[in-house]
Formats: sequence, structure tokens, C-alpha cells
Amino acid sequence: MYYEIVPMDRSHIPQIAALEREEAECKSALSALGEKREQLLAVIGALRRFWKSSDIVIHTHSEYVAAGFTKGWLEKWVENDWKTGKGEPVSNRPEWEEMAELLNVHEFEFCVGKHTYSNVMAWWIRKVREGYLEIEDIIYGSRNGG
Repeated sequence: MYYEIVPMDRSHIPQIAALEREEAECKSALSALGEKREQLLAVIGALRRFWKSSDIVIHTHSEYVAAGFTKGWLEKWVENDWKTGKGEPVSNRPEWEEMAELLNVHEFEFCVGKHTYSNVMAWWIRKVREGYLEIEDIIYGSRNGG
């Protein structure tokens, strides 16, 4: 089991402060994709790593991503020829379609809220910065051990 005890004010700890700056810089670089698209791509990247049908729980901080499935948005968009209730085209349609296709073979549920994997994400960000991984390996998934 892994436990982490961190003081409330971590700014005086140089390593953690540097890691938080790196994470913020990486998020800034990804924001060019658009926050909602970025959230969809993160889930898609994780789903691409599954080799067979599984029972999965998708932990996300994104109400937007979860609502597409838990509130029936996806079904309504498909019925309305990918138009919103206001008659506008659905944003990020290719990503929604890919995520639906990837989830089609799984039993799944969404859990919205902060999760303990933030330290894992920080590790991935560090590996990208150090040149060991490409950001595409994280977003799109790598089957080469990445």
C-alpha cells in the first residue's frame, strides 16, 4: 500500500514546487487542444491500453466526460444527427465517437472526483520532460511499454 503525507503548504519544498510547475506547464501546453477535448483524449488514451473486454471504472475529474454517458447525452446526440438540444453541432464529435466505440466492448462506470493517481500523472509528465516518452504516448496510448 502507498501512503503520502504532505504538509498543507508545500511551496517551501523545492522538489514538489518544481514538479507542480512542470505539471502546470504541461497543462498549459495541452490547453491549446481545448480543455474538454483534452479530457476526452485522456480517457481515450487510457481505453486504448485495454487489450480485451473488461469491467472498468473510469475515474475522472470531468463532469463533461462522465455526463456524455451517465446523463444520456451521447444517445441524444446520435438520435439528433450529432446536434445539441439547441441544434448546434456537437463539439469534439470525433473524440466522442471514438470513446463510445472503445467503451462498447466493456462494462464500465464513471466515478467523478479527485483521485489518488495525481502522483502517477506527475511521473508521466516528468518522463515526457526528460525525453523518455512522447506526449502522444500518454494521450493516444503506447503499446510499447509506455
